[in-house]
Amino acid sequence: MDPNEYKISVWTDGIEEVDGDKIKFFYVPGNTSVASTNVVDLVLEDMGYNVEMLQVEAGTMWTSVADGNAGAFLAG
Repeated sequence: MDPNEYKISVWTDGIEEVDGDKIKFFYVPGNTSVASTNVVDLVLEDMGYNVEMLQVEAGTMWTSVADGNAGAFLAG
């Protein structure tokens, strides 16, 4: 992540660090979704978040985002 420190600082501008706040990402199998979710996981963990990532099927992912069981879905 060090070579991309500037990009990360732009993404996280205005977001305060936390101490163990939980966030849950659901993702569907696919190269870009897996990669995006893992990058954001590392950034958020570095900011103090406790990140949980769960691989699910598309229908489950959309339902979970809609009903609040997942914090977000990251597209590639």
